Amino acid sequence: MFFGALVAGYTSSANFPEMADTLMEGFSSRFAPLLALPPIFIMLGIFLNNAFVSLLFLVLGLVFGILPVLFIAFNGYIVGVISHIVAQERGLLFIFLALLPHGVLELPMVFLSAGIGLRLGHQVFAALIGRPTEIKKEFKEGLQFYFRWILPLLFLAAVVETFITPLILSFL
Repeated sequence: MFFGALVAGYTSSANFPEMADTLMEGFSSRFAPLLALPPIFIMLGIFLNNAFVSLLFLVLGLVFGILPVLFIAFNGYIVGVISHIVAQERGLLFIFLALLPHGVLELPMVFLSAGIGLRLGHQVFAALIGRPTEIKKEFKEGLQFYFRWILPLLFLAAVVETFITPLILSFL
């Protein structure tokens, strides 16, 4: 879902540059203040944003699992649009090197959160049609997994995104 939406965002950015520019302006205005902060605060901002969004994916899965899928698709689309715009100026190698170091940690964690949300949504749906479920147990286990694995790896991804990725990009 994410990668399909990423391709759609990249393609639509190429075909509708005015829409892409408007989206990029909104994105830039939202995150520009963060970039003016010292790196440790940038890292914490990235981490807290990703931690919140991932927890949201997990919890909102209780609404039949629809919202995590929509959020994953939306985020993929945004990444695609931004990737196209930045690739026009800096090239695809820049995009690849800007996303890969932290993305190998961050994306699986976000996908796992959404997957847990989908599982919870399935449990809610099953309960509504009268099948036996263990929603409370599944929710508890999902939260335990989130705090044990997802949160620490999202923190590591934020460290990489803030301190390692700029170092890699400085060689271009």
